[in-house]
Amino acid sequence: MTAIRYILSHLWPRVVFIILTGWMLYTVLDSMEAARFLAQGTREEVIKYYLMRAPSVAADLLGPAVVLGILSGVGTLNRHAELAAFAAAGRSLATTALPAVLAVALVASGGRVVLDEFVIPTTSRSVLRLAVDRFGIRGPRYHAFYQRTEWFRAGPIYGKAHAGEGRAYEGVMAVILDENHQITQRVVADSMLPTDEERFILKNAAITTLVPARAYESAPEREMVLPAAAAAMSAPIGFPEHSTFGGLQDAVRLRERGGRSTGAYKIALMRRFVDPVVVFLLALLALPLAARQRRDAPVEKLLFVGGGAVAVAHLLMMVADELAGRALLPLWMGAVAAPLLLVVAVAAAWRGVEMARPTR
Repeated sequence: MTAIRYILSHLWPRVVFIILTGWMLYTVLDSMEAARFLAQGTREEVIKYYLMRAPSVAADLLGPAVVLGILSGVGTLNRHAELAAFAAAGRSLATTALPAVLAVALVASGGRVVLDEFVIPTTSRSVLRLAVDRFGIRGPRYHAFYQRTEWFRAGPIYGKAHAGEGRAYEGVMAVILDENHQITQRVVADSMLPTDEERFILKNAAITTLVPARAYESAPEREMVLPAAAAAMSAPIGFPEHSTFGGLQDAVRLRERGGRSTGAYKIALMRRFVDPVVVFLLALLALPLAARQRRDAPVEKLLFVGGGAVAVAHLLMMVADELAGRALLPLWMGAVAAPLLLVVAVAAAWRGVEMARPTR
């Protein structure tokens, strides 16, 4: 246990340091680019804004941080001949470094699950509100962080809204068509809350009736009864990555009932299982890669090896997601492509390692 704790003391500080450094570097670069927007808020709001974005950045950096942290930590032990000393004492790589790496991998995978399920769904809403309401940040360059306004169809209704608190929508605009596809009503409201699959409560609504006679109505609260197809409107609007697992399941069910696309939400469901597995497998791959490096190998080589492994894994996941989203690849095949490749890579890397002693 002493040897395992000693190796862990070389791994955890590096992993945490890489995540913190990556977040700070991202914060500096992003704040420089978005300075004209951030100037519209207070200092406290800017600090809160980037703190709320930290979980999303940390989730993206977990895989690279684990790989580079293990490569750096185990590589340092190898260069200092400490792995050779363990081997001389009868301790192989599998009984010293592997348990420590497994502990790091399990904690990192569990951390990814916690971030995706409990933290990011909450912080992404705070980021959205600060970005839109206080800083006025809009546009495609922020698509990975902010939920977006989305057009939907629900029976005879075409509308546009964005997610608010809980199940509510905000900034609601909609038109209601008749069987001849002629507009019969226009509806604008500050917010809309579904009470069940057919009833919705509009707040501060303005309703313009065009057919059969033109009329205008303004009400602080108005209930609307919509067709059963309007159940699709109670599915969460926004990017699937910012939803909980249960929210994604509800979105798939309700979107299917409303005849809306479900591909992005099914892919996001698959990624909830795939991403922690990929983080775990990347950690197992980093250990033999670090142990096989020569003691005089430059640090740049380790960074290149680790960065290459992470880049290939993420590129494969992106390609698989794109193909699955276009229905060119079955969803299950897109989900298992990256883990299967990593399993093969881990098996090949460990086969080349001499378990009794590290490479000189």
